[in-house]
Amino acid sequence: NAHGSIEYLALSLKADANFEKSLALLDEVGKAIASEHQAKVRDLERNGKFDEAVAQCDRVVATQALIRTIGGVKIDIYHDPDERTRFAQKAAEKFYVDGNSLEPANAKKAAVAFRRSFAFVPGFKDAQARYQKNKKEATTRLAIPRFEGRGQNGSAVAQNIGEKFRNSLVEKKPEFLEIVGGGRENDA
Repeated sequence: NAHGSIEYLALSLKADANFEKSLALLDEVGKAIASEHQAKVRDLERNGKFDEAVAQCDRVVATQALIRTIGGVKIDIYHDPDERTRFAQKAAEKFYVDGNSLEPANAKKAAVAFRRSFAFVPGFKDAQARYQKNKKEATTRLAIPRFEGRGQNGSAVAQNIGEKFRNSLVEKKPEFLEIVGGGRENDA
């Protein structure tokens, strides 16, 4: 892949800044990335995959940043700076429309769609509020009782089991789970 080639060439040039083969290839690969990018985003746009087009733009921007770290190299991978913004706007709109179509029948999927919408464009319409509303509807409340044990060792073991169970759930950061009970509320 051309982006991986840039990384390899950057390493070669950091080891030997005058490595002529790497310098020649860098320009060639840079042009290939620009051409490949344009074809790929046209195809993604045609297929309504705006989120993937945003990711493709981010990849080109990251490769441009990598090239800037190579001292003395003047390679420019052309990328329209407004392209990512345009695709992000379209992705936000697409996910917003998806969220609308999923509401109220599937609150969980609607919440995810609205979250993806405002992730692409913070403040997009009322996506944040609609996410919160649907998330609240889709969230499962799980009551974990306080475990009790007999004797000093039994109490310590019971408390340890309860904490391990709670922590195993919380560490996964479940978006649609609220843990209640056991003396601690709203950990997730």
